[in-house]
Amino acid sequence: FFYERMQFLRGFGNILADVKRHPDKLLELGEKLADWYCWLIDQWAKIGCDGIITTDDWGTNHGTFISPKDFKSIFHPLYKQVIEHCHDHEMLFVLHSCGNIYSLIPSLIDTGVDCLQLDSPRMTGLDRLAEFGGKISYMCVADIAEVIPFKTPKEVEVEVYRMIKKLGIFNGGLIGTIYADTTALHFPPENMKAVIRAYKRFGTILN
Repeated sequence: FFYERMQFLRGFGNILADVKRHPDKLLELGEKLADWYCWLIDQWAKIGCDGIITTDDWGTNHGTFISPKDFKSIFHPLYKQVIEHCHDHEMLFVLHSCGNIYSLIPSLIDTGVDCLQLDSPRMTGLDRLAEFGGKISYMCVADIAEVIPFKTPKEVEVEVYRMIKKLGIFNGGLIGTIYADTTALHFPPENMKAVIRAYKRFGTILN
């Protein structure tokens, strides 16, 4: 989405510097991208898409790359413009992000993000994600940084159960998913099978 696309155009380090040194030019670039994204949404709406999923990795293990204040002043209006256009077409907007993004979630909710897709929910923390339950949905895999590479299949199932109990209590709110490319990160295939098995086994415990 905006942040990653800007990195492709400017470079990661340059974007971090631009946030402080050239925020007006960064916003100008973002406005051009917003027009392009809105045009893309128009095309997807014509062929009957129910929604879009896009990516902006906003965080490290410990926090976000930029402050909530800088996000609010630069990226918030850009997100809001595109997401409202998406909603105008009755399409849902799903955002993937890696890292600990706790400090940005209130702004992401305000922009209209319908669902956060998190491959490493432990980085933000299940308890802290649950603070926003009922305001945003989550699409989560058992954590790819701390759980799937290192735990036993049984421990993976327990992690999925914990996610359901923490995040699935808000009239739903949790969509079960997997990390499909197990070979890229050398994940034990039996652990990804355990994720699927656990979601099927425990997915109805709150009904």
